[in-house]
Amino acid sequence: MWNRAAVLEHLKIIDQDGTGTIDAKELVDALGDKEFAKEVARAIIANYDKNGDGELDVDEFCTFLACAQ
Repeated sequence: MWNRAAVLEHLKIIDQDGTGTIDAKELVDALGDKEFAKEVARAIIANYDKNGDGELDVDEFCTFLACAQ
């Protein structure tokens, strides 16, 4: 199970602009294969972005990781 501290560390690695959130571009960059990653990133954000800002905050990212496990 993911704890909040571990999730925050992973988020910081992916969060290239230091906003404390992960946007689609950062998620695509983290996933690697650009064409595949674009579709996956869109689907992840669409499913886990609960506040509708187009980014995953630490709580949304934690929910995604828990579901992906």
